Amino acid sequence: MTKLLLETGPLQTTSANLPGKPPANTINQARAYFGDKVDFYIDGGDLSDRQPSTIIRVIDDAVEVIRQGAVKIQD
Repeated sequence: MTKLLLETGPLQTTSANLPGKPPANTINQARAYFGDKVDFYIDGGDLSDRQPSTIIRVIDDAVEVIRQGAVKIQD
């Protein structure tokens, strides 16, 4: 993953889950969600102790928090 980031720079991603489902905390959970729809998986270990990503929407300088996660967004 580090090599990929060195080549691409920061990546914008969300947690590995389906809408309305909890985030996948292990590679097995991710595979159960997505199966063969994902080209490859990287096993980052058990992520149960980590918060999901924060998702925001910005429209005309207005910031809307879609999901509060690890990065706290203040009003």
